[in-house]
Amino acid sequence: MHNVKKTVYLGLIAGSVIVISYGVLMFAKGYRFNTQTREVHAQGVLVANSYPNNSQLFINGKYADLTPHTIYLNPGTYTVRIEKEGYTPWEKTYTVERESVYRTDALLFLKNASLSPLTDRGLISPALSPDDTSVVYISNDTSLNTQILPNDEEKNGIFYATINSKTLSIFKNKKLLLPSSLFPPNIDITKTMFIYSPTGKNILTFLKNADNEIISVRMLSLTDPGSSLDVTYSYQTLLESWYEQNTELELKLVDSRPKAIRQLLSEKAKLIDISPDKKKILYIAKTTYTIPITIKPPLKGSSPIAEKRTIETGDLYVYNSKEDKNYLLAVLDSTTQKKMLNNLQQVENPGQITPEILIMSSKLFDQIFWYSDSEHVIIVHNDTIEALEYDGTNKIIIYSGPFEKELYTTTSDGKIVILTNFNPKRNELPDAYAVSIK
Repeated sequence: MHNVKKTVYLGLIAGSVIVISYGVLMFAKGYRFNTQTREVHAQGVLVANSYPNNSQLFINGKYADLTPHTIYLNPGTYTVRIEKEGYTPWEKTYTVERESVYRTDALLFLKNASLSPLTDRGLISPALSPDDTSVVYISNDTSLNTQILPNDEEKNGIFYATINSKTLSIFKNKKLLLPSSLFPPNIDITKTMFIYSPTGKNILTFLKNADNEIISVRMLSLTDPGSSLDVTYSYQTLLESWYEQNTELELKLVDSRPKAIRQLLSEKAKLIDISPDKKKILYIAKTTYTIPITIKPPLKGSSPIAEKRTIETGDLYVYNSKEDKNYLLAVLDSTTQKKMLNNLQQVENPGQITPEILIMSSKLFDQIFWYSDSEHVIIVHNDTIEALEYDGTNKIIIYSGPFEKELYTTTSDGKIVILTNFNPKRNELPDAYAVSIK
């Protein structure tokens, strides 16, 4: 009898656990009991997160709460808006379905960006590394004089520095690659060209005269600063080898993708960049093509923005491999599209591998790059820098002011690096600045 009671009690406990667990599961999926109709209805779940937190959340224009906040919504279409004083608002429309969970993860950018200097001596001929984490440049106390003077090798010459957002970091952390005493006479330092090796461990430095003629070519080592090799009469072989290596490296990136995406990037489009989280691909279409669907059925709770799987020549797109979604970024005008495609054709089908071809290849899409959060793409125009989400929404101007076209990138902590001269009457050369936008 005692064993029977024990068995009954255990059964009741087990049953209770199962019922409670099932109830919790149904609750998490959005099921709610309507006290008026005495029925259980399924809802969708919106998890509203934002940076910064404690921003105001509005649903269809009505205030809901401060972020972070989870709200249950009946199936339907909702406009979600998140605001905070001093920041640009964020807005997106969601079509909510039953048992689906949606996240906002809204990043609000500052309305008024702040700048901090990274250098204070001016940069001549700066060149960004392929991974956008470092810069090589010339520093010269004689400023823009045609010939660099070897009066102070600690200050004058070719330098290399990693990029971060600490004040004056490039100036303080620079490494001397080639002192000015090793520069040949009669060169114009403003015409210097830098080309990074595919591995990023070496740099070819082309020193020219005022007539743009190559006087000297040196290969500088980034792993052994101060070490250099004169390759003036043999650099052509290096250029051809580096061009082939660059092509092979891109093919390896493409080969690691699903079959449909391999075909897209190897035949129909040109890879621009892969997001820091490795889940999204930024590319430009070279021809019309329809991307096959690889995930069936589509994932619930993915981006609410309609995708575009048929791509058109010259347009910019982001493919999200996690969700198998493809989005159009409508940010390029027809003139820019045509120029990019023409330059791309020259790079992919060069008559001869020249320094200019490799530099053009490295700068083909330098005005388009990923933001550090992998959720935004940065677009540089003639007079503004814009950010937009990878699905093409929430495009805003994050910086509007003077800046040079030789250098711009993003830091790991979410700042934008620009090159500008705020006092040209006093300073001949531009300096690098970190722009705080969040």
